[in-house]
Amino acid sequence: MAPTVSLMMVPVLVLSLGACGGEEPAETDQALADQLQDQLEEPTVEAEVATPISSSVPASSEPAATVPAQCDLQPVRALVREWNNTTGQVAGPYARGEASEFLREYDRLRPEMERLVGEIVANPCNDPWWLEFEALYEDRLSVWGLLANAIRMESADTEQQALLMADRLRERSEELVCSLGPEAIDRLEMLGLDPC
Repeated sequence: MAPTVSLMMVPVLVLSLGACGGEEPAETDQALADQLQDQLEEPTVEAEVATPISSSVPASSEPAATVPAQCDLQPVRALVREWNNTTGQVAGPYARGEASEFLREYDRLRPEMERLVGEIVANPCNDPWWLEFEALYEDRLSVWGLLANAIRMESADTEQQALLMADRLRERSEELVCSLGPEAIDRLEMLGLDPC
């Protein structure tokens, strides 16, 4: 019996695990991606076993974070766009309920997803905002892995857990972007992210 896929939180998954912000996945099912993009705003994740997701996003009562000028974010924009395209290829079969194709695409593209997250994390920037941005991508990679394992095991509970984690990642992404002050708008745009 082929694994089944729950479709109840597909929009959350596709957009929570894709990009941190505004770039649309460019995949063969562009119409589906467009429809899901209209329903939510956000996406990213990895590994074979889920890691705990911390919530180190600054609270709204704290002063706005800044993005220091010494952080070179220009190379990251292409990585974010590539992440969105890659995860869009994985999300398409999941959104269509094609479990076997989803697992094939995930297994095929997981090394690329790992490479992209590795390159994002390798960007030499030590600002707390950037470190949380990196953590979001590492966590997104972990959730993709958890979702794939859930489908392999045909575990609806684990699949639900992965989807809830993906939704929390979307919330963390929004909180992070909204925690930045107006001086960071140009840097957000450089990354392809929409200001809060």
